[in-house]
Amino acid sequence: MPYCTQNDLLNQLTQAELVQLTDDAGSGNVDTAKVDAAIAAASATIDAYAGARYTLPLQASEKVKQLCVDLAIYELEKRRRRLREATASARDAALAFLRDLAAGRAVLDQPPGAQPQTSEADVKKTAQERIFSDEKLAGF
Repeated sequence: MPYCTQNDLLNQLTQAELVQLTDDAGSGNVDTAKVDAAIAAASATIDAYAGARYTLPLQASEKVKQLCVDLAIYELEKRRRRLREATASARDAALAFLRDLAAGRAVLDQPPGAQPQTSEADVKKTAQERIFSDEKLAGF
């Protein structure tokens, strides 16, 4: 599920920049297929990290949209092999946030009811909850 749109990208890029990043044919128009592919790649990256803690697809939120925009712009600039320093920094910050999210050190601005999933790493067994205790295994 895409977490941003072409219009969201145009809030950070000009129309001319988007044309430069996508128009391989020289038509003077934005190649929406390339924009869609960049947004899909960005959304997949978000899902890869967020899926460890949240039910997918994520619900729309400003943080999710901004992560997607930053990652999609990176994908578009990477195609041209002309990464601006600001784009690389935004991508690095987005990935750092997503790593923290997956590790449980950050949370998303998801609406109530969209609680993080409990991962196996979050579940800690105590001696009383152990299925295979020393007593139960005695004699094996």
